[in-house]
Amino acid sequence: AEQAHTHTIELVSFDEYKAAYKKSSVAQHMQRDLIDILERKLALPSGKNIELWGVRNTEGQIIAGTGILYSPTHLSSAREAPFVTKDALHSGVATALMEHWFTRSQQRGMQLAVSTHFWQPGEPKRWRGFSQFKSRFGFSYVAYPPLLWRFVRGKIF
Repeated sequence: AEQAHTHTIELVSFDEYKAAYKKSSVAQHMQRDLIDILERKLALPSGKNIELWGVRNTEGQIIAGTGILYSPTHLSSAREAPFVTKDALHSGVATALMEHWFTRSQQRGMQLAVSTHFWQPGEPKRWRGFSQFKSRFGFSYVAYPPLLWRFVRGKIF
């Protein structure tokens, strides 16, 4: 496990990840969509390429987390359902998780780190903070056409 000051970054189970995620501001803003999508992705054969990382405080609680989906085919990685609990908003653990994602991706031979969901005019203003945070890490913004969502048995996949 990697140290983040007084916190530890470690692999966690989905149940532990989901319980902590539900306490986050992301869960309040996005309802359960992201965690439900992550759960379905983990159930797929490609789910073996997803790692769930949590930041554990000195009391043993998960206070932040990120899922990392690796694509060996495309030599890329993407964050899935990242979160920070209210108690950890100003602790720097979100930055530590970003650094951890980049380091793990390089260790696994990934050549591209993909961060999605950047705020654009017309989207809810409360999303801007997430985009401002991600913009600090030197990403190149690439605009794509609007997403085409596929509903599978009534669920976004």
